[in-house]
Amino acid sequence: MMAVKFIHTADLHLDSPFEGLKSIPDNFAKRLYSASMTAFAEIVEAAIKRQVDFVLIAGDLYDSPHPSVAAQLFLQKEFLKLQQSEIPVYLCLGNHDFLNLENTTLVYPENVYVFPNQVTTKRFFVDGQSVSLTSFSYGKQWIEGQIDGFPLKGSERWHLGMVHGEISTDYKNAKYAPFSLTQLKSKNYDYWALGHIHKREVLSSTPLIIYPGNIQGKSIKETGVKGYYFVTDKDNKLVADFCPVAGIQWIEIPLEFEENDTFEKLKNKIENKLVEIKQNFSSVQAFIVRISLKASSDLEPSLKERIIKGVLLGQLQNDIQSDDNLFLYDVLLKNAQIQQNNFWDKEVESKAKELVFQRDNLYKLADNLVKYRFIDEHFIQSSITESIGNKAMTYLEEEMGGD
Repeated sequence: MMAVKFIHTADLHLDSPFEGLKSIPDNFAKRLYSASMTAFAEIVEAAIKRQVDFVLIAGDLYDSPHPSVAAQLFLQKEFLKLQQSEIPVYLCLGNHDFLNLENTTLVYPENVYVFPNQVTTKRFFVDGQSVSLTSFSYGKQWIEGQIDGFPLKGSERWHLGMVHGEISTDYKNAKYAPFSLTQLKSKNYDYWALGHIHKREVLSSTPLIIYPGNIQGKSIKETGVKGYYFVTDKDNKLVADFCPVAGIQWIEIPLEFEENDTFEKLKNKIENKLVEIKQNFSSVQAFIVRISLKASSDLEPSLKERIIKGVLLGQLQNDIQSDDNLFLYDVLLKNAQIQQNNFWDKEVESKAKELVFQRDNLYKLADNLVKYRFIDEHFIQSSITESIGNKAMTYLEEEMGGD
């Protein structure tokens, strides 16, 4: 009897814009747009090469319920490749691509099964082994917990659960199909394929309960290698191996000023660091980089001004503009001395972020401006809150530093 083997992925977010970027060079813009598609195409290629029994996609194929025609055509093409290799796809819709499936019909190739809005168990056989797969699709953006409706494992060889949701004990306030580890483990399933959280994490090894993370980072908050899990059974137990995809990787580089650093020395130091990164991550398609500079409050004023006003960033971007595989999008100045001397109260900072720098609060501050669609869409982006907060902190640091 052959071992069952499948791929678990989630959060493709096709059509999702990259966040926090501006002045993107033309030679990079097209690659950014197609980055998620390229990553998923690589996963499909791996599924065919490994001859997996099926593919699980745990929600958020698209970034919205109304994806572009280009994104839909792309997904159809990739699903057809899997169909030609006789590989089924089982997917559920998440909080981004939610749909009321009672009123909407999704047209996918015959090898694709979309779970309905109610908890449903799909049963099938793989090389004579009985498999049950239980899941559900979001019919609206926010839904309550659904795990109580999942059946216990029965006599089938393998029972898998697929959930796009958040681990939480705050069931009254959690909005995205909340669940607890205790709930999941009580079902006695052999594997839980999770989606929604963009950071890769193994929540449990017995049974395996895994967030694969998204397949392509969309902002500086989503750094690191992205990929999927290849799952197979060894010695009558499912084992999962993480497999990276060669996507576009976000990297933040922390650097500290040295006492004798001049503008040119600093520029050379950053350029050498960029070369080092490319050498150490040769398998990555391309990089989006932010430099985080830590400096004392007595940094030479003219040097500080050239950094804050973007002169350093502009010159660096000009020097590497011919590099199609690297985009330096920001040089962030952080005043380390202020915090070291306790001028900066970290508790007050944390409370300020909690009270002010939250999306809902900033949205209220915008007042009537949000009636304009482009401003409304601007505030919806998760990176905007962070960006406003960072800029406010920079201005406060400058004032407290006495400049």
